[in-house]
Amino acid sequence: MHTGRRLRTAMILPLLLLDTAVAAADGGAVYLNPEGLHDASKYYTHVVKAPKGTSVFIAGQISVDPTGALVGPGDKEAQVRRAFTNLRTAIAAARAKPEHTVKITVYSVDHTDADLAIIGAESTALWGKKLPASTLVPVPRLARSGLLFEIDAELVVPE
Repeated sequence: MHTGRRLRTAMILPLLLLDTAVAAADGGAVYLNPEGLHDASKYYTHVVKAPKGTSVFIAGQISVDPTGALVGPGDKEAQVRRAFTNLRTAIAAARAKPEHTVKITVYSVDHTDADLAIIGAESTALWGKKLPASTLVPVPRLARSGLLFEIDAELVVPE
């Protein structure tokens, strides 16, 4: 029985040491694209380890102006740009910075491979090379008629 405890301690201790080393890197989020997973660095990061801090959850941002009017009907690129503009506004309202984003979920109506370039350009403009973990979900439609794109975000603002 005593041997079992020693084995568990031996297994946990290296993980704790690794965890401390990774967290100590710069005090912010740690971005990992581990070996054994495909290279997704152009579009997103496979693993983002968030620092201690305050969690912020931003609802799906869509292509509407401050009055609620649809921006860019039928134009996926215009809608992506406007949704990202709204996301920037929401991040600022939370007194956060784009680099605090650890996870996004994107919903794209009638998604095509060409849409990846549009989304990728806006993602790079907002986050640079430290892209958050991401899930893209192709969908047949969104909550309002005419919407072609939606993005939500999870942030951790460091203490």
